[in-house]
Amino acid sequence: MKFKKLFLLALGAAFLLTSAGKPIVTANEIGEIKENVTQQVMRLANLASDEEETEDPEEIFSRAIEDYKEEFDDYINITALNVELKELVTLPNFDIDCIAPTYAEIMNEYQINLEASLTPIQLEKYDLLRQRDYNFDKYVALNQNKYTDLNVSTKYNHAVTTAVVTKALVGILNGAGVAHAAITAFVKAVEALATAISASWIPFIGWALAVAIAVGALIAITAIIVQYWDEICSVINDIKNWLLQQFNAFADLINSYFGDAIAQGEESTVAERQTIAGKEITWIDANMTRDVAISIATDLRRNSNDVLLMKNISFPRKNEMNWWIPTEYVNVDFVIENKLCEAPYYFRTYTWYNSTAKRMLYESAPSYSNYGGYGYKNLVYDKFTSMTRAVYGWNHYHVGMYNPTTGKFKRYSPVKDSNGNELPCMHSVHSFFGLTYISLPNDQGFVSYPANP
Repeated sequence: MKFKKLFLLALGAAFLLTSAGKPIVTANEIGEIKENVTQQVMRLANLASDEEETEDPEEIFSRAIEDYKEEFDDYINITALNVELKELVTLPNFDIDCIAPTYAEIMNEYQINLEASLTPIQLEKYDLLRQRDYNFDKYVALNQNKYTDLNVSTKYNHAVTTAVVTKALVGILNGAGVAHAAITAFVKAVEALATAISASWIPFIGWALAVAIAVGALIAITAIIVQYWDEICSVINDIKNWLLQQFNAFADLINSYFGDAIAQGEESTVAERQTIAGKEITWIDANMTRDVAISIATDLRRNSNDVLLMKNISFPRKNEMNWWIPTEYVNVDFVIENKLCEAPYYFRTYTWYNSTAKRMLYESAPSYSNYGGYGYKNLVYDKFTSMTRAVYGWNHYHVGMYNPTTGKFKRYSPVKDSNGNELPCMHSVHSFFGLTYISLPNDQGFVSYPANP
C-alpha cells in the first residue's frame, strides 16, 4: 500500500520539541505548545515524503486521483466481473473460482489499512476529524461495520442537521435501481472526498492524510460504479454532472476521474478478446434491454453496410436476455469473407435490410446454406413471434435443409455437451434484420421500433 507514513525524522522532532530542557509551565501553555508541536510534526512528516508539502485542494485532489489509479487494482480484480457466462471466459488473469469482494468489504479493508499506516500524531488528527465532522465520523463507522447497519452510531455525539445537498444524487442512484446500502456508501464516499479536499480541513490534517482519505473515497465510488455497472451505466453522465456542480472548481479533475471510472466499468463487462483476419474484436457482456434493442435498430436504420455481431445468447432469468456483442460494428464484407456464420464461429448477425441479411447468411455459411444445391431455398424465414422466450428481437433467417418433395424446410438440430448445455452450431445461427419488436405484457401483442423506418 502507498499510504503516506510519518518518518523517524518527524518522530525525532516531536521528542526534541517536547522534552528539551523546559521550565514549569501552566496547563494552557502546555496545550498551546502541544498544538504547535503537533503542527510542526505534521509539517515535517509531510516534508519527509518525496512529494512537496501543499495546502492546495486542487493539488491534493490531483495526487489522490493518481494514487487511486495506482491502488484500485490492489482491492479488486474486475476481469469479467460483470460477465454472466463466466464459464466461457478465456481472458488472461481470469480466475473463475475467485469471488470478488463487495464494495463494503473493499471500503472496510481500505479503512483498516489506512488506520494501520498512521502514526500516533496522524491518528490524533484523524480522530479529531471524526470528533469535529459528523459526515466523516459516520463514514468511518459505516466502513467499519461494512454497511450492515445503516443506523450505526458514530463514535462521537454530533449536532446533526439534515443534509439536502445529496438529495439529487440519491434520486439518480435510486432511479437506476441501486441498492439502498450501496447508495448510502456512495453518498458517504462523496462526503469523505469533500472533506479531504476542503480548504478548511487540509491545514488541520496535513496533505498526506488528506490524500489518503480522498484515495479511499475514490476507490469506494469506483467499486460501487463497477459492481452496479448494469444499473449505473445508463445514469453515469448524470452522476458526473452532479459532481461537476458540487465540485465546480475541480471540473478538469472530475472529468479525469470519471474517464477512468467509466473505463473500469466498461472493462468489467469485457468477456473475450478475439482476433479475426488481423482485426481485434472485443466482446462485451450486455443485458438485452428494451432500450438496447431499440437503439441498435435506430442506429443501423437504412444502413446497408454495418453489421452487429452477437454470440452466447442466454436467458438467465425470466424475461431477461443476455448476450455478448463487440464494442464496434463490422461490415457485411468482413462477415462474408471470413465465413462468420459457420464453423468455427457460428455468430449471429443483425443488419437493417432483409436482402442484406439473407445474402450475408447465405454467403457466410457456404458449407451449409447450399445443401443439396437448392440455394436460397435452404434459408428459413422466422418471425419474431416464433421466438417463444424472447422479449425483444427481430425477424430473421436460419440456414435449413430444403426438401423438394414436401416443399418444406428442416432446421439443423442443436448440439449439446455431456452436461446437456447447447453448444454453438448451425442451429444457433440467426441473421436478424429490420424493425425491433417489443413484446407487451400479459400477451397483449407487440410494438415495433423505430416508428418511422
